[in-house]
Amino acid sequence: MGSAPLTIGGAKYILNGAAIGGFDADEAERLIDAAAASEDYREGRAAFAEKRQPQFRRH
Repeated sequence: MGSAPLTIGGAKYILNGAAIGGFDADEAERLIDAAAASEDYREGRAAFAEKRQPQFRRH
């Protein structure tokens, strides 16, 4: 539960799509872009730099 929810959601989408024979690459790119532009991404980077646990928002 300590992992970034947007990142985990995107990874699940891509892995599930690969496992069942394909996925929408445009949707995967949209998920990646959304995660990279999120407050959770900034929080994760800040927490890493400050050597503390991140406080991700739940989506």
